[in-house]
Amino acid sequence: MQVFSHISMATEDLAAQFDFMNSVVQTPKDFGLRVASHPTLEITARNKLRTGQEFKRDFSCKLSQTRVFDIDGEQYDRNFEAVEDFLTAIKSCRVTQEQYQKTHGGRKAPGKHFFYQDVSAHDIANFFESYETSKTATRANSKYMADYIRTMNADGIGGVKTWTVCLINVSGHGKAFDIAGLRVDGGIYRKEGFGVDSYDTTCSIHTMTSADHEYLDYDNVAYEEVRELKEKYKNDCSKTKVNEIIRSETRPFSKGLLILYPIGDAGELTKTQENHKVPFGFAAVFPDRKGRGDLKSYRMNEIALEKDIDELYG
Repeated sequence: MQVFSHISMATEDLAAQFDFMNSVVQTPKDFGLRVASHPTLEITARNKLRTGQEFKRDFSCKLSQTRVFDIDGEQYDRNFEAVEDFLTAIKSCRVTQEQYQKTHGGRKAPGKHFFYQDVSAHDIANFFESYETSKTATRANSKYMADYIRTMNADGIGGVKTWTVCLINVSGHGKAFDIAGLRVDGGIYRKEGFGVDSYDTTCSIHTMTSADHEYLDYDNVAYEEVRELKEKYKNDCSKTKVNEIIRSETRPFSKGLLILYPIGDAGELTKTQENHKVPFGFAAVFPDRKGRGDLKSYRMNEIALEKDIDELYG
């Protein structure tokens, strides 16, 4: 039964990739395909496997964010719809500024952002399934995040079980817009050549997050601990390493954070927006799983491997 279940899952996953490959008008020659592997079952005969390597997608103790975007107005529209459908689905989880302060030990809600608390992992995974990351992305692919979240919630593991969602609301860049019954004043700004690099068909944003955004769901006590750890390690580790230490020591295994970023001004990404919807990016913060959970393995083809290396080192 378990073997049949795995074959069914792997087949459905591969079929979904073919559907997506077709929707972005690519062929297997330029699309990074993956096939879920199994400890005892072979994907095909060994003499047919040729190249490819196995990888496990592990988001443990990571802040994973969209960096590369396709310059594609229709994709902006689809992702806007995915965000709106998601926010509508979790509308009962939305909290006011006063409720946020009450549940965060008196900490005031930063800015005018919109917050949703105790969002289920099921809703988060569904959003990641519907959001389209760039067709050039393999490592920061939202579909992998959906797989990871479902794995962490399987068999009573209890990882990233409840989430806080923050919809960033800033003014000064881009037009105000309505989404899921909310009025958003504008989007984030990244300057061409400094915070963003534009190419023919893609746009690379160096970072979606601003200082301390990954602690938007922390109460006063936890946030004070963050400040103490920053001071403790400020001369000993890189900023990336310090952030991982802080996640490991302060973020509960059950708690995740998803930040949704409307993009108001970011090079060619918004210059070519025309009458299309506001493009959206996101950042997801995952706790340290400390070895818990049996992660799904994938065998990736040469194209996927090449893109993976580019994302990691490019």
